Amino acid sequence: MEKYFPGMTNLPSKSERVQRMDIARGLGILLVVAGHNPASTSGSTAKLLIFSFHIPLFFFLSGYFHRQSEPIATDIMQRAKRLLIPYGLTGLLFIFYKALQNSPDFYERDLWQLLGGVLWGAGGSGTPVSFLYWPPVWFLTSLFITQSCFSLLQLKMVKTVMLTRIVIFTVFLFLGIYYLQHWGRNYVYIDNSPIVPNETGLPWNFDLLPITLFYYWLGWEIRKWKSFEQFLTQGSGTITLLISGSLFGIFHLLHIRVGHSEWLLDLNRRDYGHVVLTTLGAGIGIVMILALSGVIERYSARFLRKPLITLGMQSLMILVFHYFFQQEVHRLLAQDLPEQGWVVIAGSWGAGVAIPAMLYLLLLKKIPWICTVYGNPKTRS
Repeated sequence: MEKYFPGMTNLPSKSERVQRMDIARGLGILLVVAGHNPASTSGSTAKLLIFSFHIPLFFFLSGYFHRQSEPIATDIMQRAKRLLIPYGLTGLLFIFYKALQNSPDFYERDLWQLLGGVLWGAGGSGTPVSFLYWPPVWFLTSLFITQSCFSLLQLKMVKTVMLTRIVIFTVFLFLGIYYLQHWGRNYVYIDNSPIVPNETGLPWNFDLLPITLFYYWLGWEIRKWKSFEQFLTQGSGTITLLISGSLFGIFHLLHIRVGHSEWLLDLNRRDYGHVVLTTLGAGIGIVMILALSGVIERYSARFLRKPLITLGMQSLMILVFHYFFQQEVHRLLAQDLPEQGWVVIAGSWGAGVAIPAMLYLLLLKKIPWICTVYGNPKTRS
């Protein structure tokens, strides 16, 4: 592979990389919470910036930490325990929460919609077979399907050259984008009636698989590139951060001039604006976060590094539960402080991060098995 792409090397030492990647995951989960804040409304600049790369970032990081177990059945079972158990438990908790609200239609309608949504395992919150009002959990089933398929593909990729893999996964990406752009947001008609919008997605997000596989593979592939590691650490990371940050700013200035919807990236809503430019924006954002993580790791004080690493390790817990707490706190603050917009935004965002993190620490002492389910160790993928 060296003759095709100079600068390739063996897998980097985990001790040299994992802390930076945990910081990147911590920064990423802060962006996820901010992206679900009511301030990040459709068409807002905040949503434009955050959604341009934050979900590809998590698939990239998961791919970076991908480790294959043998045999393949054992590998897939381990991934099911890590992702599907918290997914199913969250579904049961949410159904129980809805039952406590004593809705008159719960047992006749809501219960079956919720059960159907859990079994369907896709996004498009608010549609008939979605996980109603709990958008973030689509990521768990999507990541499970992506990891499992990648593990199967990896068995066939061992002897392929990198150029072949680039072609294969780029074709996957283009096919996935083509599907979303042509069929991803149309309606499914049953008996001449629009029943299920395709925004809900195929069961377990299979319609997103070609796209998520691309970003997952990219993380797995790029960890072997010595040249990429050298680029990230140029000038101790500050040069790369300045370059990627400048490109990120220029990209989004152009994006705003073109129009907020033209290059939009929102996989849960089945939006992938432009084949090349949207992918380019995601790549720039990923590099920027990795460079920023390296600078934080190298230069920042412990009081900044340690919380970000902790958030990265608790990212699953925050991912699953931030939406509920952020929305509730925002509603309460908006009632009590109607004229303090930034206080409401910052307070609800902080609650979406802090409350799940504090719950994790409390449950770690009281109910350790809960933290086993929702935990997120450094090397987990």
